[in-house]
Amino acid sequence: MDFLQKHPVDTVLLDVALPDANGVELCRDIKGISPETIVLGLSSQAERSIVLQMIANGAGGYLLKSTGTDELISCIKEAQEGSVVFSGDVKRILAKAPPAPTKKLPSLTRREKKCSFCCRKERPRP
Repeated sequence: MDFLQKHPVDTVLLDVALPDANGVELCRDIKGISPETIVLGLSSQAERSIVLQMIANGAGGYLLKSTGTDELISCIKEAQEGSVVFSGDVKRILAKAPPAPTKKLPSLTRREKKCSFCCRKERPRP
């Protein structure tokens, strides 16, 4: 971090799973110190939530370590031109709809059930 404060850096390839730091939080810190620096997540972590957290913290893209050399270079160049970039595998992960939350409707209380029954009983039938 000291280096970033003293030297301009164009692009940082940042692993999410570092032994002594959290890459997602580090991304936010880097962007706080050097907003013009492009931070690209480069990780083997292929989880949608991690990708979205990185983008929310200012990352300019997310690439998997399994990304081929040509695609990696292409993504870096696109990011430096101002695009938000994702490797092909990450695009497929993001394209999948997230699982729908399963919220159970709350049960009616005994009183609510009684009121509902009374309302149905008193309603005229066609």
